[in-house]
Amino acid sequence: MRTGERIKALRKKSSFTQKQLANKVHVSSQVISNWERGYSTPDSEDAKNLATALDCTADYLLGREEKKKSDSPVDPKFEAWLNDPRVDKFYREFIESPEECREALLQVWEILKKQDQSKK
Repeated sequence: MRTGERIKALRKKSSFTQKQLANKVHVSSQVISNWERGYSTPDSEDAKNLATALDCTADYLLGREEKKKSDSPVDPKFEAWLNDPRVDKFYREFIESPEECREALLQVWEILKKQDQSKK
């Protein structure tokens, strides 16, 4: 299920109109509509606000996990990393990139990890 589909399903389950959800997330109803139709993706701050309003995790909304809520606490280092604007920019560009570009980047990442491990 894509991000927009999850937002729409959770919004309807919560009995919110697009306008009501927009007010809770501090965006316009047009923005909610665009997210639901997959025309755009919420940034990290909007994803956090959506998760709060829809009683789920941002990771669930963005399709990074299948459970709506996590019982385990979030590692503070990871949370700080997620709040880095550079990470947000990287994520947005990464998910909009063609599959072959994403795959190439993941391969480069594996090479860098191996190089780092060989230094230790």
